[in-house]
Formats: sequence, structure tokens, C-alpha cells
Amino acid sequence: MSFSDLQRKQLVVPYTVFAGHLSAVGTEATKDEIAVFVLPWDCIITGFQAAYCDEAGTGPALDLTLERGTTVLDTLAQLTTDETGVRNSGLSIKASRGETLNVKADAANTDNTFDGLLIVVECQIIVDGP
Repeated sequence: MSFSDLQRKQLVVPYTVFAGHLSAVGTEATKDEIAVFVLPWDCIITGFQAAYCDEAGTGPALDLTLERGTTVLDTLAQLTTDETGVRNSGLSIKASRGETLNVKADAANTDNTFDGLLIVVECQIIVDGP
């Protein structure tokens, strides 16, 4: 069974990789790994997004990177006070089922915390090959 381009675009699913409280994040000099996840499908990552509901600390600002090993695939920079969410779309990052990816974070100060942090990658599932 083959899928049309429209059907392929409709096979984009949100995949939550982190949901919870993030405390005592490292500074720009040191990134902390906050999520390691394994993809359940062959896919193309088309989006990377994050939001949180409350923050505390000294000038809280959060940078997130999506990485494959030590290779940075995408960055969400400067999620700041009263953030309603940041989304990078239009990505085209090919990933394989069973592949391990990670998300790293750094903040402006080590006393920053982020409540209700949600990090999602958008995956266009590849069902019948390229």
C-alpha cells in the first residue's frame, strides 16, 4: 500500500519526551541531559517544541537542544518569563525506529526552576519507505 503526499503529511504525531518539573538546570557553560528517548518508528522529525507554566530563580531563561549523541539537531533558545511556548517547525531530521535521541538544557543561572515543562517532538511517520 502506498501513501500520497497528503496522507504522509497527515501522519505527523506529537511525541512527548519530557513532562514535569525541571530544577537546578546547568548554566550555558554546562548543559544537563534532561531526557533520553527511543523513537518507536522510522520517521522524519518535523518539529521541536516546549512550554512551561511557571518559573522561579534569578532571571530564568531556558535553552533546549535536541541531540543525536553529541550532534545538535535543533535548538529552542531563550524560553523566558511567562513563556507560552516555543516551536521550531519545518525541520527535516530523519530518524530510525529504535534510535536514541536526547534533550539537553541550560539556564541563565543554576537556581532556575521550571514547573510544568513539556517538551514534544513532532514525527512524520514513514510507513512505506522513502
